[in-house]
Amino acid sequence: MSPIVYNIDSSADTVIILKNPCNNFAPWDETVEPSHTRDTKLENEHTAQAQCFEGKAYNRNLTKKELRQLNKGGSANASHTSISGSESNPVETVHQNSSEEHESVLELAAQPSFDPSKSEEKEIHYLVSSRHLTLASPWFMRALKSETSTEAVKDPSDGRYHISARDWDEEAFLILLSIFHIRTRQVPATVSLELLAKIAVLVDYYELVGAEVMEREVSGWIAHVRRDPIPSSYDRDLMLWICVSQVFSMSEEFEQATAVAIRESRGHLQTLDLPIHDAVTGMLSIHLRRILSTNFGQPTLSVTDATSLST
Repeated sequence: MSPIVYNIDSSADTVIILKNPCNNFAPWDETVEPSHTRDTKLENEHTAQAQCFEGKAYNRNLTKKELRQLNKGGSANASHTSISGSESNPVETVHQNSSEEHESVLELAAQPSFDPSKSEEKEIHYLVSSRHLTLASPWFMRALKSETSTEAVKDPSDGRYHISARDWDEEAFLILLSIFHIRTRQVPATVSLELLAKIAVLVDYYELVGAEVMEREVSGWIAHVRRDPIPSSYDRDLMLWICVSQVFSMSEEFEQATAVAIRESRGHLQTLDLPIHDAVTGMLSIHLRRILSTNFGQPTLSVTDATSLST
């Protein structure tokens, strides 16, 4: 199968090879029933992280290193997070889990999303400039400039750096790389919530949260999606809103969307493999428990603390 080629830079010295482009972004499982029963490891790890985060981060005592370590824990690739009404101590339970349970969760998260038996995969080739990549993204800076990097390999057959990517949305990736190369005519003035969420996944992965290169386009996209109201029920669009509002620091929308999730999810969240930090789902768990056990008003979650995890 011949690859699809996007010639973004006519003097390209780098080829980004996207394999297995995403055809089913953030799938929503309609068969999953909300549950009030206590889940095992994912619940405990998320809640333990959130308790640590809530106890320290609100007082701004955590260093950047501690915040990064907090965000690394848990099962970031798990697509379902259960929130229960149990009042058991989650920190004690985390330490009681066996290493076998931990390994089984990691093995599940590591399962490929593609069929390795297929002899051919669709490939998308993006011809780009390493200079533009390194100026825009710390991730690409490390990949292309670090002497120990294995992400970018120079192919002697064409003299270009080759960088592999996998599972990204083809259109969203093209838009991102067009922004890097100042090809403004190739960048849409407005995008749907769906496409903005696909771009948010890339922004999070390539360490572009708050990056100057993204400011102009993101500002216009946000203004457009804000014309539509936050969903009032717990559904796929609500989770897309939580992802987008967290990545792009949309404080009001983030608080509204998480408030709906707390009120309507009935104890279960499908995170859909979106970059919704573990501490955020853990905080939702804590808030939901408080609602279930008291008659006080519904608390809200601030995007300021959520976005600080990525710094």
